[in-house]
Amino acid sequence: MILRLIKDNFRLQFLLLLTAIFVFVGKPVPYGNEPVYLLRLVKIYQPNFLPNDFSFAATGNEHWLFNHIFGLLPLIFSIETFAWFGRITVWILLLSAVFRLAKHWEIPNWTVSLSIFVWLALGQTIVNGEWIFGGFEAKNLAYICLLFSLNFFLKKREIVASILLGLSFSFHPAVGLWAISAVGIALIFERYNLKTILQVIVITGFFALIGAVNLFGETNANVDDWKFFVTERAPEHLDPFYWLVKGFGVVALMFVFCRTANWNSFLKNFLGGLGVFFVVGLVLRFFEQWQLLCLMPMRIFPVFLPLFFFFTLVKCFREKSFSALSAVVAILVFINILWWQKSELLPIVQVKETLQMWTAKIDDETKAYLWLRENTPLDAVCLTPPNNRTVWFYSRRSQFVGFSYPPFEKMTEWRERLAKIVGNKSESDAMTAAYNNLSEAEIRKLADEHRIDYFVGESNYGFRKVFESGNWKVYRLR
Repeated sequence: MILRLIKDNFRLQFLLLLTAIFVFVGKPVPYGNEPVYLLRLVKIYQPNFLPNDFSFAATGNEHWLFNHIFGLLPLIFSIETFAWFGRITVWILLLSAVFRLAKHWEIPNWTVSLSIFVWLALGQTIVNGEWIFGGFEAKNLAYICLLFSLNFFLKKREIVASILLGLSFSFHPAVGLWAISAVGIALIFERYNLKTILQVIVITGFFALIGAVNLFGETNANVDDWKFFVTERAPEHLDPFYWLVKGFGVVALMFVFCRTANWNSFLKNFLGGLGVFFVVGLVLRFFEQWQLLCLMPMRIFPVFLPLFFFFTLVKCFREKSFSALSAVVAILVFINILWWQKSELLPIVQVKETLQMWTAKIDDETKAYLWLRENTPLDAVCLTPPNNRTVWFYSRRSQFVGFSYPPFEKMTEWRERLAKIVGNKSESDAMTAAYNNLSEAEIRKLADEHRIDYFVGESNYGFRKVFESGNWKVYRLR
């Protein structure tokens, strides 16, 4: 009775999916990239915020459009309030966009809902750590524009589709660049006439200019800096040699199934284009083209592939259109998913993590940052553990350096600053150990050279202690 009620009620399905999204990824604010991106919104129209911070002195122009639109919200609301408002809004828009796009598979809404749920439960991607549903940031808007754009292309409304496609780039170039390129491949294989293709190019290019004109800026990054960024700072996104090998088997099988099954040819070619760029990324990694890898050619494919796979699988079941090859491949996909998930079930991990984060008490380290926020001058500069990405969010004070926020304009100096306090360490525990082993002389030298006012750590020093909670202390240096 309950299953029939859910099956026949689209609004209930939508509400249950929103609930599932919250359970899987609705962590307390801030989570993921939010400790940096939310504060970047504050910085846009409040230039005196974090006035002496090394990382926030960067322009952050890769998200220029998003920052300048939503940077108005911190002028009215608290960060937590506008973050949740943003999350819920984009979750609703993203779900609406996915449902509209799923209509082109011609499958019932309840099967669409089930497919989305399984996709969410598996973490939305197989490799590379990309996601569509999560925190509130620029790529949410880029994916909304992209999903609606694909729907409008399928409805032959190329002008609206092109506007949205261009805006996907302006909101997030690393999403929009590969989306635009894949759509271009799909248009060619669909044999659109030259006039329509030129029209799409011109309109898409015009609306992409908003983001493109703000991308160009100076950087002092060298080959070693880009290599460090790919292999140490963000390997989960950029370095396929870091990813689990068994995940590639799932990706390959899903792609074979989608290529051999009978479904929408435009979307199939769009996915094929993304697959080409994914392979290009593997080639770039093999030849160690670090700077080109930072363009993220492997970003979108692994997150669209499983979603399209589940939609296509349902379509084949309903139409009984399995070929011998596609049937075998589909079985192998599920065998590989079970093998890939056998050590720990990802849905359970996601739920447990959400529950733990909502029920966790404030730890002693966070208490130290909150003390800084309430008891230090607004222009104070602090030396804190570089591997804690929430430092800025809780302290609201400028930092000497943070591992989670490399300013692209000053990549070499960013690495040099990290080296001064943790050496060449990039793994979190190793950074913690190196930081805790800093000597008083090293700290004093850094304080004098960079005008650092406060030091936060677990080790004991002879500096003036102004706060202590558990093992964590705040020392005043100047």
